[in-house]
Amino acid sequence: MLKPALKRSLRVLLATLGRQNRTPRRPALLILMYHRILPPDHGEMPIIQPGMVVHPQTFNMHLRVVRERFEVVHLEDWLARRARGQPLPKKACAITFDDGWRDNYDYAFPVLRANRMPATIFLVSDMVGTPDTFWPERLARLLWNRGRGQSPAIWALGEFDWLRALGVSCPYGQRAPTRSEIDAIIQQCKRYSEAEINQKLRAMAPHVAPEEGAVAPDILDWRQVNEMAASGLIRFGSHTRHHVRLGDALDSSLLLDEVRTSREIIEKHTDRSAELFCYPNGDYTPGVKRVVQDYYQAACTTQKGWNDLAADPYALKRVGVHQDVAFDETSFLAKLSGWI
Repeated sequence: MLKPALKRSLRVLLATLGRQNRTPRRPALLILMYHRILPPDHGEMPIIQPGMVVHPQTFNMHLRVVRERFEVVHLEDWLARRARGQPLPKKACAITFDDGWRDNYDYAFPVLRANRMPATIFLVSDMVGTPDTFWPERLARLLWNRGRGQSPAIWALGEFDWLRALGVSCPYGQRAPTRSEIDAIIQQCKRYSEAEINQKLRAMAPHVAPEEGAVAPDILDWRQVNEMAASGLIRFGSHTRHHVRLGDALDSSLLLDEVRTSREIIEKHTDRSAELFCYPNGDYTPGVKRVVQDYYQAACTTQKGWNDLAADPYALKRVGVHQDVAFDETSFLAKLSGWI
């Protein structure tokens, strides 16, 4: 009982005293990081990681609160004005979405359009317009199996040993895992590279019954991208070609292809420039940053905080927002402080 009460007290304090309620002496920029916008009764909700989703009503509240306290800007416009030494709003906010989920069009775009709010969506270029999805979603669906879980016989197969070896407490073969159990498994899987995880999932696939019926695409298509771009509210940046975590261990030619070619693909399909980059999973190194600098105006990280006039344009901080930590005005204002 005490711990939730202390958390709530801290949120109330930050919501009241945080920098989001004050006018700074020098211009400052808050960048919000979203992923998915889905209603609470959406069929996929049982498998979506808690840190990935906000409900449309909550998102609408977020935009109202932001409008009351910030000048909401296109991220690339703020950066361009800063680079040219032009006047900037004292307290600006830019809205970003990672990955290019279809629900950004179905649920986020109508709310943004109704509020006349600009945003940037970072696309994984080679997934747009395809039935492909990210490995965490493929794994989550396999684990959950339409609420039934997989049978004990399946978990006895050697191809599934690596999941049990992750050390996550989960009753494999007894019931479908919960959202928190799925989330813990996905987090532990990140000790492997994308290539290793995909190889393991391919080995498991022949033993698992396929999805029943038609499955709606998870990712945007180019028609939806261009419709949003035509509104003037939504702009698009790169999140690589295949959502590969970027590091010095990555082959240099592959790194260049993921960074440079993704921009070329987006610009070809939209006939608009893609000036901004976002590091998948927030991972980057000095070497990765140097490559990104050659092809983009700026890049976003997952590091928490606000950005001032001296902020490195290729290591921009953001404040991540999801339903569990920003479900009401007080909790959202506390997140805007950048301190939690």
